Parts: sequence; C-alpha cells; structure tokens
Amino acid sequence: MVNLLIALNLNLILPLSITLPTTKRWHLGMNLHVGVDDESDLVHSMSTTAAKMHDLTASEELLHGEEDRVWADAGYEGIEKREEHRERQVSWHIALRPWERKTLPKGGVDELMERCKASVRAKAGHVFFYVKRMFG
Repeated sequence: MVNLLIALNLNLILPLSITLPTTKRWHLGMNLHVGVDDESDLVHSMSTTAAKMHDLTASEELLHGEEDRVWADAGYEGIEKREEHRERQVSWHIALRPWERKTLPKGGVDELMERCKASVRAKAGHVFFYVKRMFG
C-alpha cells in the first residue's frame, strides 16, 4: 500500500519555543506539521518548527518518497518548485490563499476543486483535536 500525504500545520503554545510579538502581546509558539495517509487516516510523520519558520521547512520530514498525491494547505504553496521536491513524481494539490479563493466564481469548477481539496485535508484535523486537548 502506498502512503499518501496530507500536510497541515497547527500553531501550538508550548514551553521552550521562540517568542513572537503578535498584537501587542508576546506568545510562545510552535507549528506542528503532520503527514497523514489520505486513505486510512493514519499519521505516518510529524514534525515541529518554531512559529517563525516557514511551513515549507518541515516538508522534507513529512514526505517519505512513496506518495502519489500531496494535499496541503496554502502555507505549502510553491513546494513543487523547491530543489528537494522537483524530482518527485507526485500530484500536488495545494489550497489557494483565502483572498484568492474569494475571487473564484460561485458554483464554478475551480470552487468545487477547492472544496474537494479542503475535504481531503480535513481528514488530518482529528490529530490536532487530540494535540490541542493535551497541550491546550
């Protein structure tokens, strides 16, 4: 069975993280990146980065090389152009940025495709539910 990846991230407030100023307050923050099989919903890889790091920095740790498809949120836009991923024979399904999605015509094929991407990526959401319950 070939594993397929869903990549998402979640901002977590954990000790020993980088401090970032946001809206006049300082927070400790980390991003959790999770690779989930899109057929079995099983987690096959996890990675954390400091909140100030771009989502793409964790992409190499999430991909194991046997993927056929990659579903990811807009933070992973441009992943297929990175040097370490150019040789991969993968179908990339990266979500549009929110402001780009708002410009799509209602009921059009492009909007339907974005809904499809979102529904597949939502399968990884259960992981974040449990992490948020554990760490707040």
